[in-house]
Amino acid sequence: MGHPRNWDTYLVNGKERRLTSVEAKKMMGFAEDFVMPVSETQKMKQLGNSVAVPAVEAVAQKMIASLTFQHL
Repeated sequence: MGHPRNWDTYLVNGKERRLTSVEAKKMMGFAEDFVMPVSETQKMKQLGNSVAVPAVEAVAQKMIASLTFQHL
């Protein structure tokens, strides 16, 4: 909220709410047992620099399907 590079604060029911690193890991598609042995601040920075694995997987599947279809 209030900054274009901020992705961890949302407006929920009219109140500002910050994501926890656990919520951010889930949102980005990391396994629940994935361990990040760094401070909470560093976790959030690293998660902010990561890519959403489910989104990448979905795009890759569509690309493969498209390429496979063209070569039939």
